[in-house]
Order: sequence, then C-alpha cells, then structure tokens
Amino acid sequence: MTVKTPTRICCADVGALEESALFQKLYERTSERRREKIDFLRFDKDKRLSLGADALLRFALAELGLDPDEPIAEEPGGKPYLLKRPDVRFNLSHSGSQALCAVSANEIGCDVDAIDDVELSVAERVLHPEELARLMALEDAARRRYFCRLWTLKESFMKATGLGLALEPNDFAILIDGATITVDQRGDARSYSFREYDLSDRYCRACCVQNGSPPEELARVDLSELK
Repeated sequence: MTVKTPTRICCADVGALEESALFQKLYERTSERRREKIDFLRFDKDKRLSLGADALLRFALAELGLDPDEPIAEEPGGKPYLLKRPDVRFNLSHSGSQALCAVSANEIGCDVDAIDDVELSVAERVLHPEELARLMALEDAARRRYFCRLWTLKESFMKATGLGLALEPNDFAILIDGATITVDQRGDARSYSFREYDLSDRYCRACCVQNGSPPEELARVDLSELK
C-alpha cells in the first residue's frame, strides 16, 4: 500500500477530551505503548495532550490509506517511526490545549507552541546571533510572537533532521523574510522547506519537510467526531 499524498498535517483542540466517555473511547482504541505513556503522566492535561496527538496520528494514517494500528518503534536517538512502514515518516507536537501531527513520505518535523508561554529571557541562549539581532530590532510588543514563530520553526527543523535536541538551537539560523523562510544549516546539504499555519489564535504552528514541501492547508480535526 502506498501513501496517497506526500504530506498530511492536522491539528486539534484536546479540550474535547475533558469528556470522560470520549477520552475512554479513544484511550481504549490506542496502542498499549501509548496507554503506558498516558498512564505514566501525572496531570490530566498532559494525558489529554498525549492521547489527542495519538488520535491525530491515527486519523492522518487512515486518511492516507494506512493502517492506524501500525506498530511504532523508536530509532536510537528516540525518534519514533512506523515499524512495518519505515518509508512513512511522522511527527507529533502539543502545547497548551493544542495537538499537532504531520505525516509524510519525507523526513518531517512539526511544532506548536503557545505564544503566552514564550520566555523571552532564554532568547540569548537559544537563538543564533542573526536571529537574535532580528528579534531585538523589533518593537517590544512584537518580540514575543516573533520569538514563538522562530522557536516553532527551529523545533520543526531539528525534528526533520532527525537530530532533535542533539542539534544545538543556536548553531543554525532560521531567516524569516516576508513569506520566505530559509535555514542556514551549516554543512547539511539536504534541502528543507518550511510553512507556518496561522489560525488567528494564541499559538504558532510550523512544519518542516526534508527534500519536499509542506502542505498548504492545515486540517482541523474535531476529536469528538472521530469514529
């Protein structure tokens, strides 16, 4: 079975999972591996985020004509992959009440972050000098959103490379010039493309695809309507 479309990205508000009947239905539907992760979490909010991200993955796989029950394993660096379909890549992210999932035939990374949770005090430590210079050139009121945009783009790139946090975030620069987003990847000859998804809320969302293009549209999924 082949992937019907190069890339699929979708998001959901996990607030619907506050309904115990819906939470239990999706919990029972997921894998033992995911249930163990959910059970390990202390706070209900984190349990909902974990389950919501998994539900999105199952939804996206089904949309692509793949088995939503595909077993998942982890690479040595901790990056998960479909055990029987290593040709299909995926990535998950969550923040606040939002979950995000991206699936592709290419290496892919995605990230969502709540703007209000951004800590500008860490900017000097995690940003490349070029990024920091552009940030500090902005008016104070615009810095928080811009930093959140930068961080989601950087996270999506680090995930797409497969290195994750093993790649120091201040070792490379994400350059935002209008609608054009590029990365100074320092010795990585592979090509990366980016896209941001603005839903006019208090979140930033980004996707990065290696040797491919992120989808233009972000699918919004109502978890309460999942079959």
